[in-house]
Amino acid sequence: MNSLEFLSFAGRVATLGAAGARSAVSRAYYGAFHFARETLSELGVTIPRNGTTHAVLPQYLQTTNNTAAKEAAILLSHLHYSRNKCDYDLDDTALDHLSSAQLKVESGHEVVRLLTDFRRECEQSTEIKQDLLQAVAKVDAVRQVRK
Repeated sequence: MNSLEFLSFAGRVATLGAAGARSAVSRAYYGAFHFARETLSELGVTIPRNGTTHAVLPQYLQTTNNTAAKEAAILLSHLHYSRNKCDYDLDDTALDHLSSAQLKVESGHEVVRLLTDFRRECEQSTEIKQDLLQAVAKVDAVRQVRK
């Protein structure tokens, strides 16, 4: 399955009432999350396949010196937070609205755009790619110390 299918589906389901809006936010997050995971993997990053992955991906991107990667990290973190609210905080009715869901779907698309730009920059510049790999090593070293 292509990660972008989640974003496409999110846009369609957002109009289906409160459950649709919440599902759209969740799918938008997972579309952006899987795209980020695929992008970093294509750039040579080994992605952990455990419960830390959702926190680690934004950390990897945030620790780089690249503006697009940092912006994608922030949006991805916000989407993750919103996804958790949609799935687990049913009392928060602000998340039930089409306008809220549409904003999150747009954020998912923006993550894809930013990471596409970032991947292109890494492919064109060994310095930018090396910065990414150093950022990943730094985050992984901190994670090891905390274990």
